[in-house]
Amino acid sequence: MELIFEDEEKKKDRHILREIIIWIICLALSVLAGYLVITYAVEKTTVIGESMEPTMSEGEKIIVNKLAYKFMSIKRDDVIVFKKENSFGTYYDIKRVIALPGDSILIKKGKIYVNGEEYTENLKVEEINNPGLAAEEIKLSDDEYFVLGDNRNKSEDSRFASVALIKREDIAGKAWIRLKPFGFVSQLNRKDDKEQENAESQGNAKEKETENAQATDKTQATDKTQAADKAQAADKTQKTDK
Repeated sequence: MELIFEDEEKKKDRHILREIIIWIICLALSVLAGYLVITYAVEKTTVIGESMEPTMSEGEKIIVNKLAYKFMSIKRDDVIVFKKENSFGTYYDIKRVIALPGDSILIKKGKIYVNGEEYTENLKVEEINNPGLAAEEIKLSDDEYFVLGDNRNKSEDSRFASVALIKREDIAGKAWIRLKPFGFVSQLNRKDDKEQENAESQGNAKEKETENAQATDKTQATDKTQAADKAQAADKTQKTDK
């Protein structure tokens, strides 16, 4: 009986020991998985400042997709998270990509021009008052990105030397999800169909106005030239008659 009792106690001890080992392994795997996710997959960060309003406001929590650009390229209009440094250390900043490596960019009279063509956005943003460094055309190298904040007139971005062009190696990932209020960052602050149509109509109307103004100027110039030619011809005729 005593031997049977001792065997049962040993079995019980082994069972408890096995459960403890399994628990330790599961805990270690959970910690490792968490570390891998935070290091290589996703990360949470906080919006600093008002430069991305109304898309994102100060203090809002954002999930960063750190794997996005491992499998796809960065595109215009992407909202990226990148590393910046100040006297206090390194932190994350958030801005929208406007121009890509190899592009040229110019901001003139509130309008953005990429590679010589006006850049249109499906966003609710103000016209730019201060073009900063982009008042003169900037040519991006093969690892540089030009970014702007959505709050165009209250944003420190690639227009200014304090931020300048963003290097590929400093980009941590793509701003993916706003936690509260919940929303996918790529869908925030978009114009609806009517607003987009109105914006396009206004753009077309301005183009037509410009074309009409140019045509009027040409017509007036032609009329003046013709009038001058007629006056000269009249003068010559009068001189000949004399």
